[in-house]
Amino acid sequence: MLQEAHALLRSGIDVKIGFIETQNRAETQALVAVQAILNLRPTPTKTVLK
Repeated sequence: MLQEAHALLRSGIDVKIGFIETQNRAETQALVAVQAILNLRPTPTKTVLK
């Protein structure tokens, strides 16, 4: 999906990402690094909803 976002950006379409979890994967982090990041906020990963 991030690769598709890059293709859309190259064709002039504005792309927004609502949430991304990289799982510390270098390839994913590299794909996200070129995007403008707004309001980066850590999110707990072990939250239990009731």
